[in-house]
Amino acid sequence: MKIKETVLKIIGWLLVCFAVFILTVGIGMIIDKDSRHSSSGLPIALCSLIFFIPAGISLLIAKRIRRENDLITTVTQLLKSYGRITITDLSAKISVPPQLAIKMLAKAITKGRISGSFDRTTDEFVADGARPSSKNITHCPRCGSGLSSVYLEGDTIKCKQCGSFVG
Repeated sequence: MKIKETVLKIIGWLLVCFAVFILTVGIGMIIDKDSRHSSSGLPIALCSLIFFIPAGISLLIAKRIRRENDLITTVTQLLKSYGRITITDLSAKISVPPQLAIKMLAKAITKGRISGSFDRTTDEFVADGARPSSKNITHCPRCGSGLSSVYLEGDTIKCKQCGSFVG
């Protein structure tokens, strides 16, 4: 995608430069009243729009590709650092709606940047590098309330009822 973005940027800026050149020639012809071609200046200046429009479209598409690549990179880095994350938390961290977060996660998986699976019980994406804890902690030893998440190595477990740290 980096190549596609770069090519679109180059094409866009070349079209902008050419359009500015055509516009300048047209305006120059309009200003030069002594020339026999001064009446052709306005149509030539207006023809520069033919090049400005695709240039703008090309630059906008390149910007959209860049933003998408940046989001995919951010999603990949978050998943590698967290090990697991809910779609709601992921969308909040990258400041996009949950539907777009799912789309970016799917693209990161498709591009091979991250691999893993969804834990249906906790509605979390678990990266392949994250391993479940060998401790099978299901209840808080202090207050006895149930702990519903699957915990990974290195996680700090905090009881939602009494606030104590477990394990």
